[in-house]
Amino acid sequence: MNEDFVDWDANLAGVLEEVQFASNVSVADCFASALKCYRIQTPNVIQLVEQNLQDEHVQKLCEFLKDRNMVIRLNLRRNKIGNAGAEALGKLLQFHDNTITHMDLTRNLIGTDGG
Repeated sequence: MNEDFVDWDANLAGVLEEVQFASNVSVADCFASALKCYRIQTPNVIQLVEQNLQDEHVQKLCEFLKDRNMVIRLNLRRNKIGNAGAEALGKLLQFHDNTITHMDLTRNLIGTDGG
């Protein structure tokens, strides 16, 4: 196994521990899908709709995606993301990702400070 994959797997395990919802398997499935698309080096779509994600979850997701340039579309619609989560996503886009072309943040808790 490639050393990059071992590091990636360790990072993934840490993120999954931080972003864990016992009743919502789709969060884990999303990260597993992200891992798979990284391994085959094909940008992909991550959809985390109605998962009750909050700022700290989005911050962990941004750390996970940082400088990996692996996602084209990121759908975080209908969660509980506030200003801090929106700011983390903005920094991800501005400094650490050049593949995301579409992001859906509708129906969250983002105010004017985070928008």
